[in-house]
Amino acid sequence: ADKLYYHQYNVRISAVNALGEGPISGNVTIRSAEERPTRLVPNVKCSAYNSTAMTVTWDMIDENDHSVLRGRLLGYTVRYWRKSLDELQNYWERRFPGQRSRAIIIGLDSNIEYTVRVSVYTQFGDSPESSYFSHRTFRLPPQTPPQYITIRQPRREKDKRTRLFGDVYMYKLEVEWRGISTTADEEPLEGYMVRQMGLFFN
Repeated sequence: ADKLYYHQYNVRISAVNALGEGPISGNVTIRSAEERPTRLVPNVKCSAYNSTAMTVTWDMIDENDHSVLRGRLLGYTVRYWRKSLDELQNYWERRFPGQRSRAIIIGLDSNIEYTVRVSVYTQFGDSPESSYFSHRTFRLPPQTPPQYITIRQPRREKDKRTRLFGDVYMYKLEVEWRGISTTADEEPLEGYMVRQMGLFFN
């Protein structure tokens, strides 16, 4: 019957021959076969993570609600494709095992709009897919490094160091460089990051 999927049963077994029935075993718990999940994954959204990855989020399905899961939750499937292409012929799928509400899709192209759908899966298979959600990956990061970098101590003696606390001082360095311009394929420039590391000589 349709409503007997993934139901729990207690089973006891005994051997029988021409002389009668033997001792009955202890209880063993089993479940009936699973069916396809019916619940659509709700509130699916996606956003750009960087130029080659997107973050996909959704509301989790209650793994104890067997009336909609019709089995044991194994994870979620994310289907994605370029919005400009046909879904059925140009999609990719990735499975993310376990109960979760977030996944990161990597290996995408920059500045491309992708559409995603999410389904929950059990041992039987996947549920119907969620509604569509589309978003565009970021453009490329700056591809040209700053040039003509110079590092020097400040010229004035009083500017060469700054006091941290008490008699503890820290020496300062000035860093200058030639700025860059971004192209239409790159994200707009927001600023510059200066990284430092110590060099030690014997």
